[in-house]
Amino acid sequence: MLRPPARSLRKIGKSQRTVERYRDDKIKSTKPETAALVEAEVKKLWQPIVKAKKLQAAITTGGIKVDVRAKFGFTSPKGTTNDPRYRRLTRRLDAATAAALFEAKTAGASEEDLAQIVADGLRDDYFTDGGTRATSLQQVELTGIDHIRFSIT
Repeated sequence: MLRPPARSLRKIGKSQRTVERYRDDKIKSTKPETAALVEAEVKKLWQPIVKAKKLQAAITTGGIKVDVRAKFGFTSPKGTTNDPRYRRLTRRLDAATAAALFEAKTAGASEEDLAQIVADGLRDDYFTDGGTRATSLQQVELTGIDHIRFSIT
């Protein structure tokens, strides 16, 4: 049986047995302040574990979702380019891109480097559709970011 650390129980002022009875729904009339304290402490203890598991899943299999509004520009081998223009994209970046992004962030990469990793991921997923279209597209530039939001689902 999983037990919360004793220091956590001291913080909420309840015994181990009381918390277990609360967990097992054996306490019929829980005081709202006690319920709030127990819930807050459980979230504080388990949130890092849950986040770590979701992150591991994102960088190994699931990928991450990105919602971005920014200027996108393009370069192809023939020297042609499109003038950058604002686009809003919401796409799922693959696990390899997610892993590269988290690794670069952990290593202290600049915002420009992180933006390029996102741009490369969007190039592969959205602009070239995994190599089925726009096959001559070499580089996607991501500048002028209005907003960017990531989610691990």
